[in-house]
Amino acid sequence: PSRKEKKKVDFTKEEGGQASLRRVLRAYSLYDPEVGYCQGMNFIAGMFITFVSEEEAFWLLVYVMNQKPCRMRGLFGVGMSEAHQVLHVAERLIAQFNPKL
Repeated sequence: PSRKEKKKVDFTKEEGGQASLRRVLRAYSLYDPEVGYCQGMNFIAGMFITFVSEEEAFWLLVYVMNQKPCRMRGLFGVGMSEAHQVLHVAERLIAQFNPKL
């Protein structure tokens, strides 16, 4: 291909951790289009991929995003409303237990 032509990459056939992560996150974004993909989800999915297969990592991600006790979906949805709550609680705990920080 010439320098101006872009090489098409088939991500479904790539190997390695980064390709696995891409597939798990892409699958989740299709599974839950309302949330889609948001920065930060990669850390959760990446941890799962370290220990289990891609398919198991996907289903673990679905679980922690939607089920108790985690229910992390609100951290990543539009407006990130639950992220604001978590940060507020963290701020209060830091002020109470480590005010010099």
